[in-house]
Amino acid sequence: MPNIKKVPANAGAQWLVDAFALLRKHALGLCGLGLSWGVLSVVPVLVGGVVGGSAALLLQLALTVLGPFLLGGLIWAVREADQGRSVQPSQLWQGLKLGRNGSILATLLPQIGVGLVLAVLLLGLVGVDQLKQLVDVANKLQEVQQNGGQPDPVMFDGLPLGALFLCLLATVVLGIVASLLNFVALPQILFSATPAFAAMATSLKASLRNLPALIVLFLLTLVTMFVVMTLVTLVAGLAGLALGAVAYEVVSNLLLLSVLMPLFAAVSYFAWKDLVAASAAASTVPPPLPDTIEA
Repeated sequence: MPNIKKVPANAGAQWLVDAFALLRKHALGLCGLGLSWGVLSVVPVLVGGVVGGSAALLLQLALTVLGPFLLGGLIWAVREADQGRSVQPSQLWQGLKLGRNGSILATLLPQIGVGLVLAVLLLGLVGVDQLKQLVDVANKLQEVQQNGGQPDPVMFDGLPLGALFLCLLATVVLGIVASLLNFVALPQILFSATPAFAAMATSLKASLRNLPALIVLFLLTLVTMFVVMTLVTLVAGLAGLALGAVAYEVVSNLLLLSVLMPLFAAVSYFAWKDLVAASAAASTVPPPLPDTIEA
C-alpha cells in the first residue's frame, strides 16, 4: 500500500476550488462528456415511456454497470486537462480501453454490499408484511403529492418507525463507508494499475487519515449541490411547464450530469493527486548526495 499524505482540513476546500477552476477552463470539453453521460441516462426514461418498465429497468441496470467506466473516463479526461492536453469525446470510454475492466467493475461491490446488508436488515427488523404496507404507503404518498393534496397521518399508523429509523441509520453509516472506499479508488486503478481491493484499501486509509479535509469537502459539496440543483430545477421546471413531466426529467438529468459528474471526477482526481500521487512521487526522489567525501 502506498504512503498516504496527511493534509490540513482546508485541503478539502482546495480540491473543490481546483475542480471548479479546471471545469471553468475546460467547460466545453468536460461538460460535454458529462452531457454525453446525461444523454445515456435519459435513454431508460424515454424507453420506459414508450415500451414499458421492464425494458427501462434492464437499461438502467446496464447503465449502472457502465457507471464506473464512465466515471473513470471522466477522471482520465480531467487528468488530461490538468496536464495541459485537450479533452476529447473518446476519453469518456477510456476506462474500457485500459484492460482493467475487472478492477473498475469491482468498485461497484461496496454499493452492492450496502444494498444486500440493508435488504437483510429490512427483512429481519421490519418483515415481509410490513414491507408490503410500507410500499403501499409510499405509493399513496406519491399519488397524494401528484394530486397536490396533503398526506393523512392515519396512513402511517402501524408502520414500524423504530425499525425503519435503524435501517435509515445503517444506510447512512454504510453509505459513508462505501464512499470512503471509493473516494480515490478509481484514480488509483487508472493511473497506478492497482488491483481493485488494494485501491479501495488505499482510498479508505487516505480518507480516514484525512477526515477533517473530507468533512470540509462534504459540507462545501452539499452547498454546491444545493445551488446547482436549485438552478437546474428552475430551468427544468420551465421545460416541464412547456413540454410536460418527461421533459422535466430529461432536462434535469442532462443538466445535473453535465455539471456534477465532471465536478465529482475532478474532486476525486485532485484529492488522489494530493494524498496518494504526491506521496508516491516524494518517496521516489533519491536522497541528496553528501556535501563532503570521507577518505
